[in-house]
Amino acid sequence: ICNNNYLINKFLLIWAEVSNYKADEMNADTSVSLRLSFYRMGFMFFTERPLAGWGDIGWMSQLNQVRLMQFASEYALESPKHGFHNEIITSAVRSGIWGLIASISLFGVVFVRSIQGMMRKNTEDDYRLVSLTLLVFICHLFIAGLTTEVTNLVFLSSYIGLTLAVLLGEQIYLEKKLEMKIFN
Repeated sequence: ICNNNYLINKFLLIWAEVSNYKADEMNADTSVSLRLSFYRMGFMFFTERPLAGWGDIGWMSQLNQVRLMQFASEYALESPKHGFHNEIITSAVRSGIWGLIASISLFGVVFVRSIQGMMRKNTEDDYRLVSLTLLVFICHLFIAGLTTEVTNLVFLSSYIGLTLAVLLGEQIYLEKKLEMKIFN
């Protein structure tokens, strides 16, 4: 990673955009600034209706608030029609606390279980392989969730990837088992 100039430049650009983001002034419509504005708007809308949420676009009637126009351009205000560029925030705005709990549970429960499985002592390699597969899968889904509609649109491809990983892991297990029978 340290030798990859492209990646290093991306991290430096992210850092610069986060550092230059203004809380109470208009921000440029850069990739990071837009995301930060989306997250702030999502948080504001969530706190306004934490129990019931806004549904898919109910929050759009609130876009003329001065506190939003201080930091978000017209483009930033109109862009989150299909979500706030983060699966957890989008679910929280749509469904309130219930969407927040559901999203965090989806990611959190699987993440915790996979870490516990990898740290468990005296287990078979198969168990650790499945735990690693779960960890990779949920981390991928979380990173993909920094966009919107991941569990609705991308879920099928993620499910296929997970299924393939499990099947390949099982194949390796059966190959090892067969080798053991041959040597015994």
